Amino acid sequence: MKISLFDKYAAPGEGFYLGADLGGRDILGQLIIGARNSIIIGVTVTVLTSVIRNSCRTCSRILWRSDR
Repeated sequence: MKISLFDKYAAPGEGFYLGADLGGRDILGQLIIGARNSIIIGVTVTVLTSVIRNSCRTCSRILWRSDR
């Protein structure tokens, strides 16, 4: 990500498709990084909860069958 202190609060246009913030960072780049992090966290949480759910389901089926 391009950082330029001279381009602080730059308007959308040359080099900054959505403009720049106070630190001269490209806003589009920040949006892409934030979206990437959100997708990674969402997929990780989904996989972990699926593993935990399937482990609990397997344990409960084993215990339920052993009681009969």
